[in-house]
Amino acid sequence: MLGESVIREVVHAHAEQLAATGEALWSMDTEVRHIRVVTDAIFGYGRLQPLFEIPDAENIEINGCDQVLVQFSDGHREERPPVADSDAELVEAIRFLGESADPPRPFDDAHPTMTVALGDRYRLHVIGFGLAHRPSVVIRHHTLTDVGLDDLSATGMMPRAVAVLLRAAVRARRSIVISGDQGAGKTTLLRALVDAIPPTERFGTLETDYELLTHLRPSRRNMIALQATVGLGERVDGRSVGEYTVADLIPEALRQNLSRLVIGEVRGAEAGAMFEAMQTGAGTLSTTHSHSASSTMDRLAARVARGGSMGMEEAYRQIAHNITLLVHVTLVDDTWRGGVRRRYVSEIRQLTGAMESGRPVTHLTYAAGAGPSGAGGPRGTVFHPDPGLLAELRAVDPEIGSWT
Repeated sequence: MLGESVIREVVHAHAEQLAATGEALWSMDTEVRHIRVVTDAIFGYGRLQPLFEIPDAENIEINGCDQVLVQFSDGHREERPPVADSDAELVEAIRFLGESADPPRPFDDAHPTMTVALGDRYRLHVIGFGLAHRPSVVIRHHTLTDVGLDDLSATGMMPRAVAVLLRAAVRARRSIVISGDQGAGKTTLLRALVDAIPPTERFGTLETDYELLTHLRPSRRNMIALQATVGLGERVDGRSVGEYTVADLIPEALRQNLSRLVIGEVRGAEAGAMFEAMQTGAGTLSTTHSHSASSTMDRLAARVARGGSMGMEEAYRQIAHNITLLVHVTLVDDTWRGGVRRRYVSEIRQLTGAMESGRPVTHLTYAAGAGPSGAGGPRGTVFHPDPGLLAELRAVDPEIGSWT
């Protein structure tokens, strides 16, 4: 690369100039280190760059400039050298990353938190400016981006029967909500569901920050990827100038001749907009934070009601009539006692469309057992799909019913 050759020449000339003034001659290792530092500063992420080159890293956790830990895919953590000489220097480095993003993301006194995508494989979130004792940075590495349901089944995340059921539900354009705690694998499972969408179908992904990365796959030539923007300043109605939320994107996406919407995460106002989209016939795939499949209904209803588009009673009714499956993923982390981390689909509930005591009625389709895994999943597994649903899904996927 021409730029790197210029850097080598400049660094070498600088070393010779220092030697000419009487300073010690740099060793080859010293010169190489300086070349690396300058190259990272210009073409990479500065002193953060070495962290991005750790292949098995899943999360990079930075608590101030000198407390740096890397969490690997098996759950264990290792410390790394400081990434700045002071917290102020770290803040400036993070601010520069935000300003360099597309679209730019502010990080200052008026915007003390920031989330930004770094390239195609990383997402950075930072809290600072008085909200945290020291600037706190977490960089998430998207390790599984090109993944299908069969791949996840092979890793033990779900039995094959569950993978077949979910694939058929996607092909039938049923609306599915994935729930789980932070780091449980919601986004990974959503990527696998998106992989099951027929390649001839036109759909859209709507995210706060690009994480699904479906638009980077060569096989997806007829889809759109939309991302929210953070505004700068304020206007009379209290919204920042230039702000465009996921909720704002939903009605625009519906004008793009899409068969369905994929919403990266339902957090607030987009819940109401999502149900309005469902009423037009557009199927949706989405994720949300929740501790169980059942509690997902309550959280979604509360978010819709909080947005003001409808009350709790109507929100529950919309959930009952527009969502087919609630899929819950669980993370079990036994690394604290020498074990491993395990992510798996723990529960699937089908919404029957009926209401009881003001809440949607659900049918327990799948519950993972606690015993050793076998061909059909862990021992004690419950798998009883509704016969009516199976009949409907079999019309679009003949593989339904071949569970072995």
